[in-house]
Amino acid sequence: MIIDSHAHLGKWHRLDGSPERLLREADRLGIERLCVSSAWAIAYEPDEGNQQVLDAVARWPDRLVGYYAIPSAHYAAQAVRELPDVVGDGGMRGLKIYTRYRIFEGGLAWTGVTLTEPSMWPLFELAAELRLPVLAHAAPQEFDAVARRVPGVRLIIAHLGDTGQGSGDYHRALDVARRHPNVYVDTCGSMVNLTLVEDAVAALGADRVLFGTDLPILDPAAQLAKVTGARLDAAARQRILGENIAALLERGP
Repeated sequence: MIIDSHAHLGKWHRLDGSPERLLREADRLGIERLCVSSAWAIAYEPDEGNQQVLDAVARWPDRLVGYYAIPSAHYAAQAVRELPDVVGDGGMRGLKIYTRYRIFEGGLAWTGVTLTEPSMWPLFELAAELRLPVLAHAAPQEFDAVARRVPGVRLIIAHLGDTGQGSGDYHRALDVARRHPNVYVDTCGSMVNLTLVEDAVAALGADRVLFGTDLPILDPAAQLAKVTGARLDAAARQRILGENIAALLERGP
């Protein structure tokens, strides 16, 4: 079983993020399901983008898992209002947060907000109550603060913290996740650091490391090879490739 825990549906710059394109790539590599948030919602228009995800999940319920996306903490109150109506049978099984920028004509506009804005706390508390995994693109210290304040929320550090916000140092993300049993990491990212996956497993065990591709932004074959080529036993590899995210998506006690 292979489940992509981090993919995007919809327009991102000039990339083709159509469901058909994502599913073709998944079929090519034997990926059975993809957890998708809307690139359009993250960068352009949240309402329209989240609706596109709901529509796609309704059409391909056995292949796509929807994540409700917000591009900044300015949308946290709206998310709190809407989430109860769209989770579970409504189509959404997780939350994707990108707190840093929106795309406007001519380039990027940095919002400068973080996961720890006051408006975010009710959202994390609701995610904990609804048992929704929260995938976020943010700095490791932001996850540390959220995990301390809302220990019941299950957080996923996108790209293993190897982002601009994280100063490109995935070891900082591992240090944070090591301190909090409710913090997970995903493996997708543009850098293929030597022993990245092995370091994550050594720090956290195989149960808190998730395979992701970042489709359609990154090449899924290269992202898959990070895990299949890592020095892991077969059981650890299988947990990372699918079993861990499958367990996180379960919303029972």
